Order: sequence, then structure tokens, then C-alpha cells
Amino acid sequence: MACSDHFRPSDYMDDMKNRLLGLNQKKILKPDAVPSVNLPLQDIGEDISSRSERKRKRSILQEAKIRLKCPSPEKACETPAMEPFTTPTTENICPSCFETQKENALLLERIRFLEKELEKTK
Repeated sequence: MACSDHFRPSDYMDDMKNRLLGLNQKKILKPDAVPSVNLPLQDIGEDISSRSERKRKRSILQEAKIRLKCPSPEKACETPAMEPFTTPTTENICPSCFETQKENALLLERIRFLEKELEKTK
């Protein structure tokens, strides 16, 4: 939303009724009015885009952490989560557990990468 500081006097419709009665005139924008005065500088826009990029990365990171905490129900099992690329403590690990562990390892790697990227933007 833009305030009246961003429009020229010619961008407003004439409030003839109030003007003739000596009352305060309402500022009503013409339908085709476009903000053209006191616009933000380009470098401020770059700050906004880098901020939105950091927000996007934070969102991805948060989503990955949630996925690690809450694996999908069809892959859930009683075997505790293991560190990436470790050998299982049981001889016969179920296939869904193995897939979950692989997915967790990839997600952990992605989280670490995104955390480093987030630190670079601060």
C-alpha cells in the first residue's frame, strides 16, 4: 500500500463539491494512477531480495528439521535413528528403516549446508 507521498497532484480526481463548499477535499486516486514520486532506491530493493532469500532458506531449513523429527508413518519403525553412513546394530534391519536412515542422512547434510548458507547471509 502506498501513501499520498508517492503520487503527484495530477494523480488525484478533483473533489469539486468539497472545494466549492470550502471543506477539506478528499484525496481520491484516479483509477490509472501509479506511484511515481519518492520511490525507494534500487539498493533498498536488493536488501529486500536478500532478506527474502534468507527467509526462504530459513523456511527450507525448518521444513527439513521437521521432516527429520516426524518421518512419514509408513516408514516409521522402532529402530532408533542412526548417524549417516554407520553400520546398523542389528543384523536384519527392515527395508523401510534403512530407507528412512538414508533419507535422514541426506536431510542432515542438506540442513548443514543450508545453515552454512544462512550464516553467510547474516
